[in-house]
Amino acid sequence: MQGKNVAKMVISIIIIIAFSIVLLLTATIHFKLNQRVKYLEKNCTRTATGEVYTDARHGVELILVGNIVGAEFTLDGNQYHAGGLDEGSHNRGEEVICHYNPKRPQECYAGVKPSLVNMNLISILYGGSIFAILGAVITLIFAIKSSKD
Repeated sequence: MQGKNVAKMVISIIIIIAFSIVLLLTATIHFKLNQRVKYLEKNCTRTATGEVYTDARHGVELILVGNIVGAEFTLDGNQYHAGGLDEGSHNRGEEVICHYNPKRPQECYAGVKPSLVNMNLISILYGGSIFAILGAVITLIFAIKSSKD
């Protein structure tokens, strides 16, 4: 009987460690994405008119507020692609404002805010990791209680 409890404890500890690592990596990715958005918002001080090349689509309501837009704009004979969020829904061929870094035009975004499409995955990883860690901790507590009896 005690062998099963020890096995439960070991498995619980492994689950806690594994999902803690996933949670830590997810937090790191989230931090990096937030830093990237702040960087783009700070440094993309010039604007150009771009043409939308994606179909109109809306962001996930819980994570992204706004409409996802992809546009291309031309600057000094070079074509750049920008993605972002905008307040309005745009169809292919419509014009939208693109913000770009005057020193590095490839650093750009379309619409009113840079897009974080990866936020869906990050939110799922956060939620799954937290629930798995809680489940493993509860299992560990019950295994410890059972081993004392």
